[in-house]
Amino acid sequence: MNQESLTSSLQALRGYASVTGVILARGSKVVANQSDLLPFQTSEVATTLDDIAAYFRDENRNPDQLAFGYDGAQLLVFISEPNRLIITHRDANEIDLIAMAARAFLADYEMSMAALSFAKSRVA
Repeated sequence: MNQESLTSSLQALRGYASVTGVILARGSKVVANQSDLLPFQTSEVATTLDDIAAYFRDENRNPDQLAFGYDGAQLLVFISEPNRLIITHRDANEIDLIAMAARAFLADYEMSMAALSFAKSRVA
């Protein structure tokens, strides 16, 4: 997935339901940011969520989705090692709708990355 299609896909996801921000991270490294957070805040969120994922891994627990509520907002995190899709949204009642769209995006993104990796290995 090139940067242009990644950006447009994330913008479409951000415009879905009550979504207010979307961050894609690979481990603690931010790959794309479609949120209102400043770059250092985005980096802190990605690092914190990577630490949370590591904690669960160390405990032999492997959740694929986490949800948090804070200050009237919601945070929805999808973990598909090593990727994390972080979504902020306003309406807790829309979590299932947002999750369906987010999982579809993450599956497309991972398939695209796998195809790109395969193509590069064939050239080398």
